Amino acid sequence: MKQKKPIVLPLIPPSVRIQKEYERMMMGMIDEIRADVIRDIVKPFKNDLAMDGITDWLSHVMDAVINRWSYNLDRIAPEMAKVFVGKSKSNYERRLLSILRRRGFTVGFNHSQYVEEQMQVALGENIGLIKSVGEQYLDRVRLSVWQSVKGGYDVEGLIKRLREIDGMSERRAKIIANDQIGKINDSIENARAKELGVTKAIWMHSSASKEPRVSHVKANGMEYDLEKGAYIDHEWIHPRDKIGCKCGKRLIIEL
Repeated sequence: MKQKKPIVLPLIPPSVRIQKEYERMMMGMIDEIRADVIRDIVKPFKNDLAMDGITDWLSHVMDAVINRWSYNLDRIAPEMAKVFVGKSKSNYERRLLSILRRRGFTVGFNHSQYVEEQMQVALGENIGLIKSVGEQYLDRVRLSVWQSVKGGYDVEGLIKRLREIDGMSERRAKIIANDQIGKINDSIENARAKELGVTKAIWMHSSASKEPRVSHVKANGMEYDLEKGAYIDHEWIHPRDKIGCKCGKRLIIEL
């Protein structure tokens, strides 16, 4: 009996819409922290340079802002991460089901323990990264405030450094959103592939990277084992494992 040819599913990339929404929410968080820093620290500092005990006042106010935002981040980060892990999961599963049904497969997805475990891993990683953006922002603000004090209460220098901090934080937020939405998409894909009994995939290089890894370009079209990953640069990896990697895969269904 002639063996049926495997079906190679199309690439299912992460949602650009969800990625941009993730970016906007993190930018919004940074905007809120910035507003508190300007209201509680920069404006009073600028107006009351002659105030007695200004260094003690600055220390007290900085601690108050940081403590308030430590509490806020503990609340905001899990909420934000849950939204985007959930949206990414729903987006991928909806698109995969549509592809499978067009190919004649009648399948449905259940809430399995394995998929849930993968989502919890993604949730934990994203909570940590979201919090780190806010914490790093505040650490840089604290350092800049004390540099301003040491520089003879250089308020203009402080304002300039705060603008630089804004830029650094916003760039990092964009990198995290891009990287994490891709990683979540890949985690869901791997989990659902395992449940469907899919064991192989084809590595697909993305042309979206400004500075693509040569080894990833060469791997384009390579078939690999989903459990082990692809052997690239002397290690077994999956698409999106490396920071900045935008590669994906096409699942192979053996008939």
